[in-house]
Amino acid sequence: MEDKEISQHDLEFTGERYIPNDDNNSEIFMQHIQRYIVAKELCKNKKVLDIACGEGYGSDILAEAASSVCGVDISAEAIEHAKNKYQKDNLLFHTGSVADIPFDNESFDIIISFETIEHVSEDLQIQFLNEIKRVLKKDGLLIMSSPDKLYYSDMAGFKNIYHVKELYEEEFSAILKKYFKNIHMYYQGMLATSYIIDDKLKQISEIKEFTVVKKHNQYNAEINIAVCSDIELPSIQNHYIADYANKYYSLKHLVNSLQKAIKDPAYIIEQKENYILEQREKIGSLEDNTRELNGIIEQKENYICEQREKIGGLEDSTRELNGIIEQKENYILEQREKIGSLEDNTRELNGIIEQKENYICEQREKIGGLEDSTRELNGIIEQKENYILEQREKIGSLEDNTRELNGIIEQKENYICEQREKIGRLEDNTRELNGIVEQQTNYIYDQNETIGELKNINNQQEHELNIYRGFTSNIIIKILYKIYIKIAGR
Repeated sequence: MEDKEISQHDLEFTGERYIPNDDNNSEIFMQHIQRYIVAKELCKNKKVLDIACGEGYGSDILAEAASSVCGVDISAEAIEHAKNKYQKDNLLFHTGSVADIPFDNESFDIIISFETIEHVSEDLQIQFLNEIKRVLKKDGLLIMSSPDKLYYSDMAGFKNIYHVKELYEEEFSAILKKYFKNIHMYYQGMLATSYIIDDKLKQISEIKEFTVVKKHNQYNAEINIAVCSDIELPSIQNHYIADYANKYYSLKHLVNSLQKAIKDPAYIIEQKENYILEQREKIGSLEDNTRELNGIIEQKENYICEQREKIGGLEDSTRELNGIIEQKENYILEQREKIGSLEDNTRELNGIIEQKENYICEQREKIGGLEDSTRELNGIIEQKENYILEQREKIGSLEDNTRELNGIIEQKENYICEQREKIGRLEDNTRELNGIVEQQTNYIYDQNETIGELKNINNQQEHELNIYRGFTSNIIIKILYKIYIKIAGR
């Protein structure tokens, strides 16, 4: 128990984050606690997110009625403190930012955001509301409060160093209307009260009955509270907390003592002289800042003039380069047409060569000598095809490189000259290839004639051999017959 009490007071008071203490009748206590007491009535059996929960006291109050409450704050120190101090089965605390709420879409029935939106920039306020809309269910409820800049700062002459972007009531309402169909505004402020109680009522911490004797058209409420949803809004009854510490009378005595001090002429003169000295220092500082700003403005104007001149020069250079690039593009188009014509001729030659290769394959069995010539021819053709592919890649590269500046253009002109020579050589090689094909064709025709002559000679020799065989057979028969006659005569 002793360790728990120590952990409740180990979070440092920064001047902005509220930390509950023994002063339960202070203005800041009544304002902060009252908001959560009112919100608790709407959170019964609901899944609730308390975003920017701070020390965690508000999440603990909401958990008395809600089915579950999750308190989220960007301060890891505050979250660790809350986990140690407030422990309930339906209460959890997480570290997180309003710009990236660490939960899935449509996770909560109600989102509470008290005194948060004024602590971030305008861009982050929009991001915050986008995140709220994302994690809030379609029929969910947002309860958000923010100080009214008119009464909190402007009329009070007060500047809160922790506030980044405070909102007037109209601004607060307008930004929420962008996200929710239905909005109802409530206002929180301090009023002096007069009470009549008996001895028993002194022990009661909450008074249900409260009568406003004199009504005003408008209260100077410092805090705007918005209840927002896309469905019909619940009604909230007016709620009051009495100041049992009699702070009203303490402040009244303080004001009376100050009024007496002001009636002293010496005191008034001293205050005025101090004020004049402060104003003189401010004026001197403003004059120094004005001179510095004038110097900076002059430097910026000179710089702008220099940049305008440079831009003018760059525009002229750009126009010249565009002209050169246009010429080069036209030349490249001409070269593409020539290369396209050469590619067509090459395809025709490839078709002819393919036909010849088929015919040569049929003749390979008969003519062994043509195999070497055919392999050489295939090698030459493969080289030419590879060369044509290289030329295509180089021409594609040339199209990209022509967009570069003068140095690149000069390089590409030299490259184009080289391409002309290579294209010329390609045309010469194509003519040589045609000559080679023609020679091979003539050679094949000569071989066919030689084979025909050899066939004729072979046929003639076979005919003569057949005649010789017939003649030889007759002679053998005659000899055998004569031998037979001689044997028979004996």
